[in-house]
Amino acid sequence: MKKYDQKILKTAIPAFVISALCYAAMWGIMRRTENTFLAGYIGGGGAVSQIRNILICILVGVILFVLPLEKICDKTYGAVCYCGSLFTDKKKFRDAAALFVLTFLYVVICWASVTFSIHTDSGLDDGGHWGLFGSGSDEIYAVVITILAFVVMVKGVDLVKKSWSGVLFWFLIELANVVSVKLVTAKDDLTFAIVCAETIMFILYMAVQHRLNIVTCLLSLLCGAILIFAGCDDVFTSKNKISGSSIMDELDQAGSMPDRIFGARYNITIIEHQAGIGLCILWFVLLVILSIAVILSASRLMKVSVRRGTFVLGIYMIEAFLIIYAILAELGFIKPAVTLLLHMNEVVPVMILGFRMFFVEDGSHNEKSSFNV
Repeated sequence: MKKYDQKILKTAIPAFVISALCYAAMWGIMRRTENTFLAGYIGGGGAVSQIRNILICILVGVILFVLPLEKICDKTYGAVCYCGSLFTDKKKFRDAAALFVLTFLYVVICWASVTFSIHTDSGLDDGGHWGLFGSGSDEIYAVVITILAFVVMVKGVDLVKKSWSGVLFWFLIELANVVSVKLVTAKDDLTFAIVCAETIMFILYMAVQHRLNIVTCLLSLLCGAILIFAGCDDVFTSKNKISGSSIMDELDQAGSMPDRIFGARYNITIIEHQAGIGLCILWFVLLVILSIAVILSASRLMKVSVRRGTFVLGIYMIEAFLIIYAILAELGFIKPAVTLLLHMNEVVPVMILGFRMFFVEDGSHNEKSSFNV
């Protein structure tokens, strides 16, 4: 029977429970106020469909939890190393060959996904969201391909000897990831969140590994800024910028729902409008508690496994930056957000996957011995 690091689990279990309770409360507040606000305009699912969706999300998370992720990663990396050895028989070039194969495979997966999406002409579905397999399936794709990018990044960067080469490698994977997500989803806020999360992941990972210097840090920030300005269309210059308060003023004056609210997300404004400032403050308090629980537990995990800790922080930061984008958009500073915050289809399985990262076997702290996620 496997023995896990009990010190890590003693931190992880309370943090996961606190995070789950905070998320459930935040999601419930958002869902309730939005359904009330949009009643008569957009039909919502019944209680039975909601319960079924919750159970499916939990089931997906449980499947991810019980999968032998370490063995899968070890076998996959072994296959990558074997393919790399076909290019060279010299020991000093083996890491470079493995890195090339790893990068090439990820780029091919992104290219194939985008090609499939374009040639099947998924377009806008009946729910008004991009997605080949139904409303919101584009966001599921974005999460899957981004998590795969995280795994490739945290393993591949250790194969690079020089810090500036690490920046280049990370940037190439981030570029493939972001281009893929943008072409499949066409969502600027999601692209923004992924770029910010992956850029900070690199800085944190290299800092903990004592490989970060000022030049490397500035290069990574520059690469992140280039991706944001190149991948997010007119986010800062869009003429469609409008604050949530202006939307509500139009609603009060016209007596009917403004057309511009459809196709955009004003989740925080809706909470304040429907339930008052008190419940809106409570929502942010829950967010702060959730954030503290995740960050503290992940920081302790990083002392045992830098890769796992960085991975947990990465998946948290995507949602955190989506919320930051939404706040700026609802204040009228940038283009309106279009991604639903705290979407259960992605958040629940990913939360359980993040919890799975804390199950570190005793004696497996040496990350160089295996491709730990």
